[in-house]
Amino acid sequence: MALSGSPVCFSMEPILSEQVGSALSAAGTVPLGFTRGGGSTTSSKRIYESFVTTSTEKPRPKMLSWFQSLMPRDEGFFDLFERHAQTLVAGSRALRSLLEGGDGILGYSQEIKRHENEADLITRDVLLAVRRTFITPFDRGDIRDLITAMDDTIDQMHQTAKATLIYETRDFEPPMRRMGDIIIQAADLTVAAIPLLRSMGQNAGKLNSFGEEISCIEDEADAIHDQGLGGVDTYRIHRTMAARVTTAR
Repeated sequence: MALSGSPVCFSMEPILSEQVGSALSAAGTVPLGFTRGGGSTTSSKRIYESFVTTSTEKPRPKMLSWFQSLMPRDEGFFDLFERHAQTLVAGSRALRSLLEGGDGILGYSQEIKRHENEADLITRDVLLAVRRTFITPFDRGDIRDLITAMDDTIDQMHQTAKATLIYETRDFEPPMRRMGDIIIQAADLTVAAIPLLRSMGQNAGKLNSFGEEISCIEDEADAIHDQGLGGVDTYRIHRTMAARVTTAR
């Protein structure tokens, strides 16, 4: 059986970190006291800071607001966000199937890679549109942060799939599969939240709720991740002691 603390388990935890970043960037808020450590949350932290900055900006002059209201807006951004969110759902379900183990691992890994390639193309289209569009639906920096966090999520799913192939892992413990279930939950919440961006003012409360819900389910994933780290330490201690006994003989 694969250890809970194997590289596969380590590579899944950042998926939830990025999912939380995606949801909270969509909501435009950070729940009180929401902090996490570790390098994997850098992009999420950047998202939080960008929205805090955005929410405290000075009101724009009325003349500028009036002028912008007359300018055409490219609504294609929302379609791209929603398409990207669908790749997260598809990728998360393929990852969960992969975690059942067996001979299907290679096929599911290739499926995740296909979804990641599709997501990369969508991300490229969004970043190009940000540069070409005169009036964007909301702040350009926030658009970049949102699509980047979403893309980081499916990239991490692909990294997890690659880890199973590199380390030739074929069996997965229940905590790993449970983490896969949580990733699907987060992806489903994200795909439900993204369409609400079309009317952020009207949907602010719902968006906040989605962000907070994903933040809560991430706590369980963090606990599983910590358990995995403990499993690795225990394994290393046992292996070191066994080596010493063998040497002493």
